[in-house]
Amino acid sequence: MKNKEFNVGDKVWWAKYQRQSVKKTCPICDGKMRVTVILGNDDHIETDCTYCERGFQKHGWVEEYEYVSAVEQVTITSKEVKELPNGRIVEYGYGNYCLTLDNAFETKEEAEEKLKEKIIQAEKEDLDHTEYTKNKNPRKYSWDVGYYQRQKKDALKTIERCDRKITYFKAKSK
Repeated sequence: MKNKEFNVGDKVWWAKYQRQSVKKTCPICDGKMRVTVILGNDDHIETDCTYCERGFQKHGWVEEYEYVSAVEQVTITSKEVKELPNGRIVEYGYGNYCLTLDNAFETKEEAEEKLKEKIIQAEKEDLDHTEYTKNKNPRKYSWDVGYYQRQKKDALKTIERCDRKITYFKAKSK
């Protein structure tokens, strides 16, 4: 989809996103800051949760980052066009920001659709970076395995709950 070229004074939808910090209850200790470890001989030992610990402080929460869509309508205040042998580069000014044909759209819907693609790409790059970092700095993966096993278990519970709801509402609608 090729975007229309704009002029100074035109209102456009700016497709931008932000990465925001979100505090979530610790998935390991459930905010209690203590966990029970079961040893190989079946002894139970209660210990501090180190997953939500930062420095010498325990919090009961973890900080995660999420990409948030921030589509905004703006008025173009300047336009710069560069003619090159391989095509044109058009840049629009809005305050201290630079917009291009890749992030300025006629409609809000177009901007939101483009943002979906951009956020998916950013999340993929984050995952690639995580893998690169782990490969560059090898360490034990036991914590990761435990974390993702819990994530999978929670997701499966959600699927089961949704399946029960669907079955219930289908039966009600007959």
